[in-house]
Amino acid sequence: DGVRPFPSVEVIRNCYETARKTGSAIPVIPVVETIRHLGTKVQCSKFKVQTYVTSFHDFCHDSAKRASTMALAAPKVQSSPVPRDEYRLVQTPQVFDIQLHKKAYAQDYRDSFTDDASVVESMGCAVTLVEGNRENIKITTPFDCVVAEAILSSPHSTFHSPSSTPLIPPSSFVLPPSS
Repeated sequence: DGVRPFPSVEVIRNCYETARKTGSAIPVIPVVETIRHLGTKVQCSKFKVQTYVTSFHDFCHDSAKRASTMALAAPKVQSSPVPRDEYRLVQTPQVFDIQLHKKAYAQDYRDSFTDDASVVESMGCAVTLVEGNRENIKITTPFDCVVAEAILSSPHSTFHSPSSTPLIPPSSFVLPPSS
C-alpha cells in the first residue's frame, strides 16, 4: 500500500500466516487519542454564529486565523465520548484468501466500502484482526510526510534499507492461472 510504507516485517509475516489459517488478516492498532461521537448540530445562543473556512496552510502557519477558526467554528455539534478500548485503527497490508477476495470483489460497488476488509465483511464474513505497528502511518497530508521523514532518519528505525531476510519464501507464492 503506497500510503502506508512502514509495515514491520513481523506484521507482514503475521498477516500472511494468519490469512493462510483463517482466510483473512488485517493489522490493527489501539486507539490512543480520546475520540467523540458527533451528534446533532445545535445553534449556540450566546455567540453570533459564523463559519470560517481556512486552508490547511493558513491553519498551520497563521495563529490569528487558527484562533478565529476555533472561536467561530459553528454551528456547534453535540458530542459524546466513545469508549476507545472498543475500537481499533485499521492498517494495511490486508491479506485474504484469493477465492474469498475474488468473490467479495464480484459484488456491486457500495459507498460503504472503505477498504478490502469492508468489502469482504459485506458478504457476512468475519475478518481476523492481528496486531499492527504504530510506525506504519498513513501518509495523506504534508505533516504525515514530515513524520515519515523522521521515521526514516531515526537511528532507531528499522526502515533504513530493505531486510536481507525474505518475508515469505518464494516457493510459497502461487500465481493464478493466466486468463
